[in-house]
Amino acid sequence: MSAVFARPSVWRRLRPVLLGFDLPLLLVVLSLSALGMVTMYSVGYDHGTRFQDHGRNMVLAALAVPMPVPVAASAAPVSVVATATATASAATAKVNAARIAPRRLP
Repeated sequence: MSAVFARPSVWRRLRPVLLGFDLPLLLVVLSLSALGMVTMYSVGYDHGTRFQDHGRNMVLAALAVPMPVPVAASAAPVSVVATATATASAATAKVNAARIAPRRLP
C-alpha cells in the first residue's frame, strides 16, 4: 500500500515568503545598484580590475542579504568588534609609521 501526500504547488510555498515583500524598496535598491555600477564603469574601468571587483562585491552583498535570523541577530555585536579592531589597527599603523620612518625633505 502506497500513500501519496499532496504536495503544495510552488506558488503556495512561495506565497508566504513574498506576501510581505516591499517592491518599491527593491526597485530603489536595484536602481541605486545600477547607478553605482555605471559610475564605477565610467571612473574606474581603465584602472585595472576596479569595475570587476565592484561587481563581485555587489554580488557577494546581494548573497549575504537573506541571512537567517540567528545570524542577523549577531550582526550588531560582530560589526562593533570589527569596527573597534579596524580603528585600533589604523591607529597603531599611524603611530608605527610616524615612529619608524619620519620623512625628511631634500
